[in-house]
Amino acid sequence: MIQKTGFDFFFDESKCEECGGKCCIGDGYVFLEIDEIEKIASFLHLSLDEFGLKYLRKVGNRYALIEDSNRAECIFLDSNNRCSIYEFRPKNCKTFPFWDIFKINPQGAFRECIGVVKK
Repeated sequence: MIQKTGFDFFFDESKCEECGGKCCIGDGYVFLEIDEIEKIASFLHLSLDEFGLKYLRKVGNRYALIEDSNRAECIFLDSNNRCSIYEFRPKNCKTFPFWDIFKINPQGAFRECIGVVKK
């Protein structure tokens, strides 16, 4: 169980296996910082240019992961609905469901994730 102050819920990580990666499916942006891009590219044995061409899109002046166009899900979600870069996943993913939007609207977190539990 993970708790963060300022939230009306806590997060039960054990539900991730049961859920099947729903937080990785659907529209939205997974933004990355340059250090995250470098770590993932290195893990995949790609140059920054190769990684950028294959996995990134520009959104304003930031970079985000592309989605699998056939399945509308994170490009790194494998066929077993597991993150294939889990150890190197971006901060955006690591901090779910403790995002500011869910501080304002916790109901959204409850709808999106079975691991989100009311305090």
